[in-house]
Amino acid sequence: MQKTLDSQVARLGLIFYPAKLFAPIAGMLMTGGFLKAALKDFWHMGTIGTTSQTLMLAGLEIFMIGLVANLIVHNRSFGLQKPSDNRQRLGIKGNCGNKQKNKII
Repeated sequence: MQKTLDSQVARLGLIFYPAKLFAPIAGMLMTGGFLKAALKDFWHMGTIGTTSQTLMLAGLEIFMIGLVANLIVHNRSFGLQKPSDNRQRLGIKGNCGNKQKNKII
């Protein structure tokens, strides 16, 4: 029962604010790769190793995936509002300039 509850909490977190999940993971990977590159690889070998590069790039990719997920969540919540609410939020008055009259051809 507890495992099911934990997975449901994780899903709700991803639905409403995915950056809270992706940003710390990306930060840990990027920090680990940078520390390994600066302290071990560059200090001893004079170059940056492939493991450090892989960790830093994986962190960057996970961060970008988090940004895309956050953008998707934002767009979905924006689309659920009424059109009149969107116009008021954007400061648009009237009917957005669509003043065409119904023409019978």
